[in-house]
Amino acid sequence: MDSALNNVSLPWNAGTHVQSVAFWGTDTTSTLVLSGANTTDVILRLENPNDDETTVGAYLGGVRFSEMKVPTVTAGTAWIYLL
Repeated sequence: MDSALNNVSLPWNAGTHVQSVAFWGTDTTSTLVLSGANTTDVILRLENPNDDETTVGAYLGGVRFSEMKVPTVTAGTAWIYLL
């Protein structure tokens, strides 16, 4: 996902359940921000705490979202696991 598309919703059905999110980042500059319909309504922020390649994640346990956007992806790759 190119973070230049930060005002475009991710393509999925309304009411999708998110099990977890993983984010691989190259160093401490790596950041992932997920938001709701409004990009200032931050749902999740993941950052690489190390100065080397690391994967961090969050277990959401099936939270339902009707819409999600990606305002920021910097120096990394994200995976959203659906339920």
